[in-house]
Amino acid sequence: MGNLNETEKWEEKIYQLETSDPVLGGADGISNRAPRQLANRTKWLKKKTEEAAQSLAEHVRSRNHPDATLTAKGFTQLSSATNSTSETLAATPKAVKAAYDLAAGKAPVSHTHPWSQITGVPAASLTAKGTVQLSSATDSQSETEAATPKAVKIAYDLARGKYTAQDATTTRKGIVQLSSATNSTSETLAATPKAVKAAYDLAAGKAPVSHTHPWSQITGVPAASLTAKGTVQLSSATDSQSETEAATPKAVKAAYDLAAGKAPVSHTHPWSQITGVPAASLTAKGTIQLSSAINSTSEILAATPKAVKAAYDLANGKQPADATLTALAGLATAADRLPYFTGADRAALATLTAIGRAIIAKGSIKDVLNYLGLGEGSALPVGVPVPWPTATPPAGWLKCDGRAFTKEQYPVLARVYPTLRLPDLRGEFIRGWDDGRKVDTGRSLLSGQAATFIRTALQDYYGYDLNTNVKVGIAFATADSVITVGNPANPKAGNNSDYVPASADNSITGIQRTAEDNFTGAWISMRPRNVAFNYIVRAA
Repeated sequence: MGNLNETEKWEEKIYQLETSDPVLGGADGISNRAPRQLANRTKWLKKKTEEAAQSLAEHVRSRNHPDATLTAKGFTQLSSATNSTSETLAATPKAVKAAYDLAAGKAPVSHTHPWSQITGVPAASLTAKGTVQLSSATDSQSETEAATPKAVKIAYDLARGKYTAQDATTTRKGIVQLSSATNSTSETLAATPKAVKAAYDLAAGKAPVSHTHPWSQITGVPAASLTAKGTVQLSSATDSQSETEAATPKAVKAAYDLAAGKAPVSHTHPWSQITGVPAASLTAKGTIQLSSAINSTSEILAATPKAVKAAYDLANGKQPADATLTALAGLATAADRLPYFTGADRAALATLTAIGRAIIAKGSIKDVLNYLGLGEGSALPVGVPVPWPTATPPAGWLKCDGRAFTKEQYPVLARVYPTLRLPDLRGEFIRGWDDGRKVDTGRSLLSGQAATFIRTALQDYYGYDLNTNVKVGIAFATADSVITVGNPANPKAGNNSDYVPASADNSITGIQRTAEDNFTGAWISMRPRNVAFNYIVRAA
């Protein structure tokens, strides 16, 4: 946030913001036009006021004034001496105090001191009361300053999701209240054209900054009193009770000579001797203890800028509560309950089991898989084909569709399939590896095998010979190409090996008792009943 660019200039008219004007900041923003014009007038007025004050100061410094005597008012020279007999000098408060303290013997029990003479005043802290400096900052971490109600209000309004425009100060832009007063010392109000004109008219036509007057032309010179400066008449009396005359050095000496060895003029008091200091409250000023707590409801402690900053940072950047958050806030929380949404801005609670809590507490997918017994070394290790009922595998799994993969992607899977390619199990049955049993010889792991076609030996026999040995049983083809073989080469032969040279024999020998026709070329293909699943493997 920057500061307004102020110029010593009298603005004839002040722009009025209209309801149709946009909110636009910046050096030339319309929202800053009226404050900038008021700031220009204020700076111009400040200069004129300073010039008038300087003129008055020069006037006071004029030397054409009569001296004060015992019978006439006038100017006099001050003296702090306590042994002088002069009746043309004026005693300073220092000289009077020295004589008074010397005569009285000591300071009275009930007396006051200006704040500048009070020493050892403790500063307020988080553990003790004391004096404290105010701060309107909302980003301070100080624990030795007290937040003003303005800072607390900014943080409070921000926490409630509101935006409150900041007040303008001498160091920050913002909104400001106008004032037509010409005797105000406020630094938070802006002067109206009426106030500026009154000050300007007052200063116009006055004497130049540097000028003099004979004493006869000086009128309205105030007389000195206990509450105001002014001219004073001297007096050498030592028994006078006047509060409008000034003691001469002679009177001071008489009082001084009356006593000696009394308390010095300048002395201090430790804080422990200062009594009757009021405590601050909601209705009265006083000392106060600081607190950085953000959950306190105390009305007798002062929040430190650190507490204000904590509240400000907590609220800063957050959006106001909406219907979704309201729905969640309306749930009665309890142990083992998990919120979920039942619709737009509607929420409910589900019971969270011990297993659910355990899964939520896991820090990674690997930890969850290990917990479920699906990790490496579990009952279902990486690489095992698993039937899956949908076309899309779950997260962490791959389809067995013959795809290639890299060792960098899935190092564990690469140890199971070192060729870095998954088997293609689409439309395939899985068969146990022979592993030396000699039921399905010649097979290696992950090798494929074509479908088997069968036909009976009776189908291989061709003719009507009742005396020829024939093989009755089932022959099975070793390859799909066998089914392309035509009719048997020797239709009169009884040995089926003549007719199916490419088949693997699994028949028995016997004599056909009844002549049968040959079903040449009629192969039978068979498959079991089945259900289609999608084979998948865990990838890791």
